[in-house]
Amino acid sequence: MPQPAEQPDASPPDVLKLDPDHPEVARHRRECPVSRTASGIWFLADYAAVHEATAHMDLFVAGFRESGRPTPPEQRFIHEIREPEHSAMRRVIHAALAPSTLRWIPGHTHEAGTELLDKALAEDGPVDLVEAFADPVLIRVTARLFGVADDRMETWVRWAEGFARKKMVDRGKGLSDAATDVIGDIDAVIAGKRTDPGDDFISRMQRPVEGYALTDLQIRTQFVFFLVAATGTTTQLVANLVWQLCARPDVQSRVREDRTLVPALVEEVLRAESPDAVILRRTAEPVEVGGVTIPAGERVAFGLASANRDPAQFPDPGEFRLDRQHATRHMAFGFGPRICSGAPTARMIAAAAANVFLDKVADARLAPDYRFVNVTVPWAHSPETIDAVLTAAPA
Repeated sequence: MPQPAEQPDASPPDVLKLDPDHPEVARHRRECPVSRTASGIWFLADYAAVHEATAHMDLFVAGFRESGRPTPPEQRFIHEIREPEHSAMRRVIHAALAPSTLRWIPGHTHEAGTELLDKALAEDGPVDLVEAFADPVLIRVTARLFGVADDRMETWVRWAEGFARKKMVDRGKGLSDAATDVIGDIDAVIAGKRTDPGDDFISRMQRPVEGYALTDLQIRTQFVFFLVAATGTTTQLVANLVWQLCARPDVQSRVREDRTLVPALVEEVLRAESPDAVILRRTAEPVEVGGVTIPAGERVAFGLASANRDPAQFPDPGEFRLDRQHATRHMAFGFGPRICSGAPTARMIAAAAANVFLDKVADARLAPDYRFVNVTVPWAHSPETIDAVLTAAPA
């Protein structure tokens, strides 16, 4: 019978916040890939453990919230909902994000990115490419995706960033407890799409799939989750991609000359610089992972970044390689039946952003005094700024 894991010796309280290449994280991968850390959170450190657990995500719930009073059913995020309703809701979301409806993304990204990069290239000295490119290009693309104006989308995204940083729904609170003008504005947009639908994500979320239809409150809840989780992750992915291009001139030059390598670039950025370093869940019942039994009600950190640096799955994980075998097996978006619903959209946006960046910029290098500072969202991995010196491509 599986036994509880032994406590690793001298496990630091902040092990979950360490770089995936840190010796302590590497020790967890080797010696105790499923363990209860000194912080009280179980850590899944190696690829095998994360892969096994993500294949059974129905046994894990409640990633954002602390324990407390029950959350109203219609205000539960998608990852908090158990079967069979979870699959029914995912079908609605997948239909709303069907690739056939998103063929406009590359062209719209190129148009928005061209305008943003023209402004950045006109600046003297180093430019912060998070502020000048990665952040606003994502806002413009998602504004069209959601069928709202750019300035309204920016307000929503800024609110979502604060939502993630401050954990506004801690202690089991529903979104009504985090009521703001933004929540009211989102509700107004949802109501407006009921009477005047378009070909956007919110309008498509209102269409029943296989007899299952979402209420306006459910749409608002899942839309806010999408804002907090998916929008943030995609911004981080684009920022990480641009950061790596600037930090690796050889990779930048190679991909510029051979654009067929852009998909490989996106996948290697997802593996090497996972936008979400960890995801947090709570066990809904006792769960066995890697021969270890995790009791019910325990908090579990899925070490996505750590798993993606596991040499047992990715030889020479510290190397950034465009020819990596089985590159798409990384865990940046999870795995299995609950893999991130927005993963195809995020990949499409990132590839389009890479192409327009390489079209407009002949050379980009990190500023001599640049130092990486991570964003303040607890589970995220992405540069707060990317100060770079740019050279414009010939007109």
